[in-house]
Amino acid sequence: ATGTISLVYKLGDIEFVEKITVPMDGIEMNDVDQDELDRTLFALHLMAGVSYYKTTCAKEIVVESGSLSELKTTFWNETYTRGLGEFFFENQIDFRGLVQFPVSDKAKKPELTKTSQEPNVLVPIGGGKDSILTAELLKKNNLPFTTLTVKEAIPIKNTSEIIGAKRLVVERELAPALVELNKQEGIYNGHVPITAILSLLSVVVAILHKKTDVIFSLEQTADEGNLEYLGEDINHQYSKTLEFERALQSYLSENVTKNVQVFSLIRPLSEFQIVKLFSGLKQYFPIFSSCNKNFTFENTNTGIKTFWCCKCPKCAFMFAMLSAWLSHKQVVEIFGEDLFSKQELTGLFKQLLGIEGNKPFECVGTAEETAAAFELAYRRGDANETGIMKMYESEVRSSFKNSDNVIEQLLTASPDHAIPVEYQKYSPTQSPLERLAQ
Repeated sequence: ATGTISLVYKLGDIEFVEKITVPMDGIEMNDVDQDELDRTLFALHLMAGVSYYKTTCAKEIVVESGSLSELKTTFWNETYTRGLGEFFFENQIDFRGLVQFPVSDKAKKPELTKTSQEPNVLVPIGGGKDSILTAELLKKNNLPFTTLTVKEAIPIKNTSEIIGAKRLVVERELAPALVELNKQEGIYNGHVPITAILSLLSVVVAILHKKTDVIFSLEQTADEGNLEYLGEDINHQYSKTLEFERALQSYLSENVTKNVQVFSLIRPLSEFQIVKLFSGLKQYFPIFSSCNKNFTFENTNTGIKTFWCCKCPKCAFMFAMLSAWLSHKQVVEIFGEDLFSKQELTGLFKQLLGIEGNKPFECVGTAEETAAAFELAYRRGDANETGIMKMYESEVRSSFKNSDNVIEQLLTASPDHAIPVEYQKYSPTQSPLERLAQ
């Protein structure tokens, strides 16, 4: 059995209806707290609305599905503004004071109580190294979990099978009217804070399926932005940052539910350290992927097997990161191509190394992490004849004087995270992570 959530939006005479389909097997709706579910659906409605708002960036926002206090509008104004930072930059929109959610004097602060329950968590799976690492950590610690997938893609299906936990697969279908509108002249297009939407959707699923919390897999280095625009730090990964995680936790516990917390268990780690730990999980090498081409409409709907497109920023970044910890031969086997021999990627690698342009608008790590990975690969020496490694040697290496300190720092877990107290014993700072590779 499945349940359909319809999210309705209007722009002038155009009506948008987004449909989300949630598996309902085993759910007794009489056992679900309706008020809690309503509050969560209201929050999801507002968050998913960002995809429709951005088409025209309308000066007036009208909310008919609920009412917002001033404190609540502060969260939504900030989340839309920061989450759409890249979109505003790409479209050269002055976002200052633009997003204004309406304050209602009818808004009441709900009385929220926490139901006691044994931990039984939901882990969103994206088919990449991060969620695999979280799942393996929980397995090592014998913490029961269910994986959550929004829109099945081949790497997600394959990695979920190896993870072996119970699965929930949710379908999300954007409003057909949005697809049509996006083809028109004068309609804005661009990046939305997808992780923020998935966070609220995960909370809805957790409440329906009586899961205690949602554990995402977001790393420390997502906090670094890409560039500055109109005095603000623009970060492609805003909804993956610790700042957003804390803001969301606070919003949920005060306005929505005290029964579901949303956090990242691997937040203390850098991308560099995550890849080091992942490099011991060889069973995933043939089937995992970090390339977003796997999630395009064409690929998920026709089952085209992309895995790695071998030309985007994520592919280039992951090729470099894996090259720090695996032999050149192993990395080429994973990707099916030698990205260090593709001269056309030189500019992209220079951006990732921070010596040209700005950090690409993708979920990639810092220039320091890329340089540290290149340095370890260079010291191993098995790719030093490739054009990209020669570029690193001639243009970067001589100025990378403190490489040993940088590497040591990147392999040191950060104390800055938002992991709830009861889960800290499972965190990578407490748990013997190095044993994952056994």
